Amino acid sequence: MNDLKTKRTLDPVLRIFIETIRDPEQIFLFQLSREMIQTNNVDMIRHVVDFVLENGLVELCAHRLALKVTGYEHALPDPVELTEVRTYMERLDACIPFMPFFLENRHSESLVFYCACLSDTWFEEDEMFIDEDDLDIFLDRKSEIISDLCSQYGIDSREHIEFLQDALRPVDDADPEDEGTQFFTHNG
Repeated sequence: MNDLKTKRTLDPVLRIFIETIRDPEQIFLFQLSREMIQTNNVDMIRHVVDFVLENGLVELCAHRLALKVTGYEHALPDPVELTEVRTYMERLDACIPFMPFFLENRHSESLVFYCACLSDTWFEEDEMFIDEDDLDIFLDRKSEIISDLCSQYGIDSREHIEFLQDALRPVDDADPEDEGTQFFTHNG
């Protein structure tokens, strides 16, 4: 990490990123504007993730990136329900298939949001439902991808796969009779 502070040519996004990840309690927030989403512009996220990979910062950045969709505050459906937001997340997933490894979930629910955008999702009152079969496919696929990423960088994948699965578990008050869904609270 000391090598990083000598790189004076870093762009402002990477400078802010480096300062953020130096503090182990901090997360780095990507604010995804409506314009970025409508144009499917994932360049900034790819730029940061490429930097992480090239500089061996993979383990340091695990579960430390957050996504916040902006510009849809007055949209009637939740952003998860908007086709353009879902399309953007599909593009992000195609470009960075191991993105869940980096997504934070405790404060921003970024991991749940990301999964919901890539799955069959619906809302009833204040709860978000994700099709159980879609969730199983997502977890299996992403667990394998995360395992491959970890092995490439000499990281034990178990805690990261466990983090992924724990983040996407149903809340405790789920209706056991509703077998086709998983329940999540969502801050929309």
